[in-house]
Amino acid sequence: MSELGRLPVVGDELELETGTLRVERLDGRRIDRIRFTPVPEPVATAVGTTRAERQADRHAEREAGREAGRQADAERAAMRKEPSRG
Repeated sequence: MSELGRLPVVGDELELETGTLRVERLDGRRIDRIRFTPVPEPVATAVGTTRAERQADRHAEREAGREAGRQADAERAAMRKEPSRG
């Protein structure tokens, strides 16, 4: 209410850095329901990456870790099968 300078009404919106608050329902003078709509993430930034690129990077890292684990398992299995020399 202090941001609006008056009692809110249904449909009032308040722009924030991270998104928009919208009054959806009132209960007398009290706000009963608000909706927050986040600011959409930019498609690409000059110094950053897009969400899709970050997700692809995380997926590639996980897959590389899985592959390294499979190789280590195969090496351990091969060592167990070799006859010991002694």
